[in-house]
Amino acid sequence: MININQSDLLVGTSMALAIVAGFVAGDVMHFIVALSQRPIEANDLESSRRQLLKRNSWMMDYFEPLAIEFGNLQLLQNIANIQSIRKNLPRSGEPTFWRAEEYLGAYAVRAIAMTVCVLVPISLVVNVQLGILVGAAIGGYLILGTAKSLSKKSNKRLRRFKRQIPFAIDLMALIMESGGDLRQGMQSAIDQNQNHPTGEELAIVLGKMNGGMPLVACLEEMRDRLADEDVSELVFSIRNAEQLGVPLSKTLLTLAEQMRSKQIQAYEKLIGQRKVMIVFPGMVVMFACLLVVIAPMAKDIVEGLPQLLGL
Repeated sequence: MININQSDLLVGTSMALAIVAGFVAGDVMHFIVALSQRPIEANDLESSRRQLLKRNSWMMDYFEPLAIEFGNLQLLQNIANIQSIRKNLPRSGEPTFWRAEEYLGAYAVRAIAMTVCVLVPISLVVNVQLGILVGAAIGGYLILGTAKSLSKKSNKRLRRFKRQIPFAIDLMALIMESGGDLRQGMQSAIDQNQNHPTGEELAIVLGKMNGGMPLVACLEEMRDRLADEDVSELVFSIRNAEQLGVPLSKTLLTLAEQMRSKQIQAYEKLIGQRKVMIVFPGMVVMFACLLVVIAPMAKDIVEGLPQLLGL
């Protein structure tokens, strides 16, 4: 049976209550200051963006001022690598109304909540020192892993996009050759790639085109968002086709074929690397098989060695 020291219990409970009270007080004070500095207008774009952000994230819904305060801390930005978050956030599939500082602050709030959830029970059951140590380790790990997890998520999404985009371009070219226009081709590609990064990115491009933005400008925005060579090549080819008057369908077919060729070359290179990597495991297996064959012969030789030596 675990004996709980009353002083440790009192200290742990007091610390937990103090932390929660500090969070609530800071949240309320920051909210009051924000309201006093600037009234929020109903038609304000910033207000609309924040409303969408709160609708998609419970952390921003309940702890928005606290998350913004944490996200603007220079020390936290340096620790969590805010530059990596700024780079990977647009292409990670997260809603476009996130800002890097808000994203970092929201996940810092999550890390603090997890720290408190771990600190309190361990402090009550074991001791306060262990609770603080384990809670701080978990919170620090979550904060340090924010940029890394976002980078893995964005890279995985970009790989899925690059695998599928040649087929989407083929579909767009076929729609255009059959008498449709580019918007119809993009809509068909979006319908065929629902809940896929390719469909999501093309939907953003088509939405901005329907809003009046030129095609090249929409594609350049996608290029800046994804920061990928294949997307840059797509934008370059379409821009040249429009400037030179080349039929866009033929340009898209040629571009899709080039992308598939590059993918095949990348797969062949990867297969070659895997062949080199499998050499050592193959040698280990061959050595083990050789031992199986030699072991009975070695046993007979060792047992008959005294007779051969006349011992």
